[in-house]
Amino acid sequence: MNFNTWGPFEFSGTDRNTWKSEFWQQVSAQEEAYGWPPHRVRNAIGCYMFATKRGDQYKPWYIGQTRAQKGFEGEIFERHKLDHYEASLEAAKRTSGYIFLFPLITGGDDWRFSTARQTGKNLIDWLEKMLIGMALSKNTELRNLRDTLFLKNVWVEGLFGDQTPGRPAYPAAEARKALL
Repeated sequence: MNFNTWGPFEFSGTDRNTWKSEFWQQVSAQEEAYGWPPHRVRNAIGCYMFATKRGDQYKPWYIGQTRAQKGFEGEIFERHKLDHYEASLEAAKRTSGYIFLFPLITGGDDWRFSTARQTGKNLIDWLEKMLIGMALSKNTELRNLRDTLFLKNVWVEGLFGDQTPGRPAYPAAEARKALL
């Protein structure tokens, strides 16, 4: 039960006739560099993240998951997702974004991309929620709505949620040291 990290793959929403094929060419190049068989990542299941970049800092804007029969290829470029990406690029005043893929990996010493769409459901759901929580800590304008109610509204002093200005109390500061 592992996930691999792929990317970042540049995504430019300026010319839809070429960006999708250019995106998958980048994925294929990384597959080749890592010695994976071609076109396997596009059919894998797992989670993905759309982000923008300023300098060397990424800002996440959308987290998603796929268990679709066509894997990432059938999911990450649906119209609904493209709307999120384009709105994110506008908000960030950028013309390019980046997509990270987190495919589910199976096998011991012989790793391969999982196709366990049903048995992998809970694990993929869990990873998506974890990634959403991490992304919200970097960008409160994250475009995800589902599974964000508690993440956006629960406050724990010194750890997460809207924090009051100034130094947190000693117990909160110590808890922060222990956890972050």
